[in-house]
Amino acid sequence: MLAFERIALWFPLRRVLLLAGAGIAVQLCVVLPLWYYVGQAEREADRMQTEQSVQELLQPFVMDIRQKKARISALVQRSDPLPVPRSLSESIIGLQQLVESAELREAHFVPASESVVQKSVIRLDGVLTGAPEAFRRFIVLLGDQPWIHTIESCQVSAASPVPEYTMTIWAEFNSPEAGNEQAMARGKP
Repeated sequence: MLAFERIALWFPLRRVLLLAGAGIAVQLCVVLPLWYYVGQAEREADRMQTEQSVQELLQPFVMDIRQKKARISALVQRSDPLPVPRSLSESIIGLQQLVESAELREAHFVPASESVVQKSVIRLDGVLTGAPEAFRRFIVLLGDQPWIHTIESCQVSAASPVPEYTMTIWAEFNSPEAGNEQAMARGKP
């Protein structure tokens, strides 16, 4: 005990303890978070390296799919969609434009009488003639139009020179009367 009392007299034990405590505090506040973030960065780097190797592995397949998609798009000759028609006659004119774009020989669309009661959606029955490739293009063009709701039915009849197709389509048009009736229903003049 005497030796300890002698050391305590001339040795600043409090300073040593404070320095040791400060060192531990610095380690807890600075070094440990840095160690944590370095470990997290290493895990993120490993994850990114794994993703890169997966992308390198899948790249030939993706390129093949893109080439096939480009060939299919060129084959079906996609175009921009037509604007939503404002009337029934504009709907039929839009369908005739699609028929011409698809290079079908003939097409006639007639509104179904029972669907005329609905103001902005109508059923159109059509008869088309043309080559099978032209009819496929027509179907793709129909699928690109936002105003075509449904292709309800489609029948193919083998005719001598070219096949004949019978279709039932539900189409939308924005009639001013329908807009006024909807506004009146909401209470807006």
